[in-house]
Amino acid sequence: MLEMPGEYRARLPLPFEVGETEGGTDQIQVALEGSVPIVCYVWEGESELGVTVMRTADLLFESLSQELGEIGHRSLTAIDAGALGGAPFHAASWLFTADASSLGLLKIAAANKQGRGMACNHWDAGYRQTFERVFSDLVESFQVAEPPPVPYYAEIFVMRMNDLPVGVEQLEFSMDAEGDTRVKHHSSTLIPTSQSELVSTYSVSVEWSRPDGALINSYSSETGVDGTHTELMLRRNEIRGWHVTGKLQDKELDADVEHEGSIDTSLGESIALRERLVPLGDETVVRQLRWVPEVDPTGVLDVSLEGVAGDPPGLRLRFGPIEMTAVRDPLGMARSGTVRAGRIEMALERVYQDGGF
Repeated sequence: MLEMPGEYRARLPLPFEVGETEGGTDQIQVALEGSVPIVCYVWEGESELGVTVMRTADLLFESLSQELGEIGHRSLTAIDAGALGGAPFHAASWLFTADASSLGLLKIAAANKQGRGMACNHWDAGYRQTFERVFSDLVESFQVAEPPPVPYYAEIFVMRMNDLPVGVEQLEFSMDAEGDTRVKHHSSTLIPTSQSELVSTYSVSVEWSRPDGALINSYSSETGVDGTHTELMLRRNEIRGWHVTGKLQDKELDADVEHEGSIDTSLGESIALRERLVPLGDETVVRQLRWVPEVDPTGVLDVSLEGVAGDPPGLRLRFGPIEMTAVRDPLGMARSGTVRAGRIEMALERVYQDGGF
């Protein structure tokens, strides 16, 4: 049992040692007979999952070139995304040669759970199943000493392009003492651009919502494939309407939003699907007004939710340039589907769900 008193504990399937800690990061080395150890890290705060995998690969290839000799050919052998123990994760592996003779298989996986980030790596050829078992056991059994409040509803979706699992989305509803809901949404992608290279995006948003689904305020942060960063806060204007401040693609933004009335949230969307679309049946259209900063940071979008007849019943969602067609569950919420934005198309599949509302 891995146990850091007063911090966290987890179960690992093989002998291990806890190495030196630096900057609040714990290093765990899992011994493998006949191979280099699997090295895992645990740190305070959540990470940009895809970016963590990419940066870890860059650092390890640089280190391996000094240890083994020049890294020659390297190629992606697998990418993965999904849920382990209610936690989203990304993973990737590269086959590589060093000094024109040595062959290795670099494996990296990263996850977020209970306010902590964690990642594991191993570079020796083989040991894929052992690496996956160590990482999954660490994530699934991981428990902090003082866990945050358990969301009353949570779900995780996997995003696929051309059947490759390139992204993961997590949605959580948590209630505060006043009965308002904190809606937290994570989205991360890790997309191949060549036989050896990846690009990543990451976004997190937090909406504070009234019990009826009306927005109190909203925070949004996004890292694009070009490395630019957006971080915006939407609040009620003291006089009237709404106001947004922060950075938009690394440039300062301070502007009024062209809307004075109420704005809906993800909770409001879920309530509308359950209480209006499901009882009224197929071909019912529900309309909402949402702040979607990645589409229009200074405006409010008209969102259309439409029931689609079928067995199982479907759902069509439209806002701005984005359209989603999906199979819906008994509560009216999407459980699988396809999202289109221009020429980009991604398949979505819910792989984890817990709680209710």
